[in-house]
Amino acid sequence: VTRELLKKRAEHNDGDLATLQEVTLHQYDIEKIEGLEENCRDLEIVFLQNNQIGRIENVGKLKGLRYLQLALNNIRHIENLQHNEALEKLDLTVNFVENPLDLENLKDNYRLRELYLVGNPVNKLDGYRAFAIHTLPQLRVLDGVEITRTERLEAAQQYEALRAAYVETYKAPAAGGRHVPVEDMDASDAHTTASAETDTAAAATDPQAFQSEVVPHTPSARLKVARDLEALRQRDAAREPTIKPLEKPTVNRDLVFGADGRVRQKNEGKWAFTLRDTPQLLVLDLAISRFLDTSLLDVDLQPTYVRILIKGKLFQLALDTRVVPEQSLCERSTLTGALQLSMRK
Repeated sequence: VTRELLKKRAEHNDGDLATLQEVTLHQYDIEKIEGLEENCRDLEIVFLQNNQIGRIENVGKLKGLRYLQLALNNIRHIENLQHNEALEKLDLTVNFVENPLDLENLKDNYRLRELYLVGNPVNKLDGYRAFAIHTLPQLRVLDGVEITRTERLEAAQQYEALRAAYVETYKAPAAGGRHVPVEDMDASDAHTTASAETDTAAAATDPQAFQSEVVPHTPSARLKVARDLEALRQRDAAREPTIKPLEKPTVNRDLVFGADGRVRQKNEGKWAFTLRDTPQLLVLDLAISRFLDTSLLDVDLQPTYVRILIKGKLFQLALDTRVVPEQSLCERSTLTGALQLSMRK
């Protein structure tokens, strides 16, 4: 998360990061939370959903943080939020949190009212909801469902047995824990980095097979797909020809006036035109292709002549009657593309 990206996403605050209170950083394939504490200390709402973030980190100094949105990432543990005392809502929908004991890391967040863990392995455990309700009595809503008084009473009765079972299952394997994690992130990340280049090359030769390949729903597999897609995008961008921006047409002043100082008549594009004289207006109709972009037109109306540059070619017409440019109107037909200039006398 660079300072440049943050300033880009702070346009609604005139690019001022020091007073920024809300930032949206979703769908940037961000792999690590960083730069927020250093640049945006006043943040209250942070949207980081649909990225590739593997850990909750570097947000402890955001003392005013009220809402942290981290849905659709690669997070496996609830951690490093104990200093966010103002936190009211935490969304971890569709991540990889599997240890229910991680909920105890939110005990110090006294203002936490809403927690979302739908789509995580922990959400499927027997007794998960009761354990969460009793572990975090400050909660009002869990996974989008309001917590009732009856649930709190039942959770209190089940808590001791549930916690004992969870401790037995999820304690460290070296101490005899029965739970086997989905995968070791550090080891799989090393494999991901080593294999990404090979898989990207394979995808380039057989894009259809790459798109239809079945991958496991794991943090490293999700991260690997994102990296492969980014490599393909960079490869395709390198192959695309550079498109030069359209240059605004300019006029050589020598083409405007003759040696005698009079305005020259010009129609370099041989466009059909009519000039109608009414009691109050001079009306010029100029036939232009409807496929020609308006940005390629440059109209200059003066009291005694009109000059129109069309894709580098000049149309120039001297006027027998003086007109008032400030009270004139130039418009273009959306049907035919024809240009009409209504000039007030």
